[in-house]
Amino acid sequence: MHDTQPIRILLIEDNPGDARLIRAALSEGAAAVSVEVAERLSAALARIQDGVYDAAIVDLSLPDSRGLATFESVHAAAPQLPVVVLTGLDDEELALRAVAQGAQDYLVKGDIKPSALLRVLRFAVQRGRAVKQMLDVAAQPSTGRIVGFMGARGGAGATSVALNVAAALARQGKSVVAIELSPYRAGLTLQLRASPRRGLAELLALEPDRINPAEVRRHLVASEFGVQFLFAPQDPRQWAELNPDVTAGVLRAAAGLAAFVVVDFAATPGLAHRACARLCDPLLLVLDRDPAGVAAAKGLAPLMETWGLEKSSLAAILVTKNPMSGYVSTAQVSSDLGLPVAAVIPPAAEALDIAWRQGLPLVVWDPEGLAAESLKLLAQRATSQVLAGVEI
Repeated sequence: MHDTQPIRILLIEDNPGDARLIRAALSEGAAAVSVEVAERLSAALARIQDGVYDAAIVDLSLPDSRGLATFESVHAAAPQLPVVVLTGLDDEELALRAVAQGAQDYLVKGDIKPSALLRVLRFAVQRGRAVKQMLDVAAQPSTGRIVGFMGARGGAGATSVALNVAAALARQGKSVVAIELSPYRAGLTLQLRASPRRGLAELLALEPDRINPAEVRRHLVASEFGVQFLFAPQDPRQWAELNPDVTAGVLRAAAGLAAFVVVDFAATPGLAHRACARLCDPLLLVLDRDPAGVAAAKGLAPLMETWGLEKSSLAAILVTKNPMSGYVSTAQVSSDLGLPVAAVIPPAAEALDIAWRQGLPLVVWDPEGLAAESLKLLAQRATSQVLAGVEI
């Protein structure tokens, strides 16, 4: 958090000792933090009406309210206010229920480390700002644009490209939702080294007519670089075939929340891919710039064309992983696939590895690098009104 204005936190806590510990933990960060304390729920609700806060830290056990009802009252009074729940060692299940109902995160009393508290609040504040931006977009009559990325085969680099395009758009001030469209944790989860507590799993359990922007918003996870993520199911017990009607409904609902929806398709196509691909403009096929990568793409490109997309919304992205190996020319790829090549991403293995260790997109960790510049240019091309091929 690099803002010059103090971050305004409402701490709802009746224990003076716990309040002092939290104040001390927040004071260790580089950012200026302004903390107001309310010892009762009634006082907190009054302050929420009169004051403007970036986030709230809420103890679920207060003199005038206990349990999940405490969170529900705060959330009902200020639905867009990010809430971090405080809980005891014996109430972690209760905190998880609060997260499922819209709390940003939770912390266990007696095990609060300053670094963890600051990290959680940083994400909570970022989420609050992103939600406000999404609400502003949702108030407009138009809907966001859906941009899809699909790898010609596993390991082609589609996730890296999708993640960096989403981050590049967010850094331009655009509201962005990135969706990991997979029945189980996949590229985005792994690249960001994330352990999300909410995501697509809960939405997949709903009937299609219950999918709406408000429901999708409840399951988004904020990032420090401005992108809101909808992660794939994390628990193997939640694995299920993706329902085409539900997943298409999720994409449509997300488009009502953000200017751009970036979709990372799982590598193996299915019925949900076809339903969601029809909503994408453009749908970009990501492939290795070598004979094997082109051969894989030649098998997938005709299938994509049968899904009912306009030919003008399809294009290829070439990823150069090893500059020492033989690679196919841009003109040859375009001829073989019958698609324009929208971008050629230069090799950046070492930089990508370091960015992965930091849990960041390349355009955030090394924004001036050659690969990052190519990805930022791709973000401009992919979201322009007319998708043009490169001349290389």
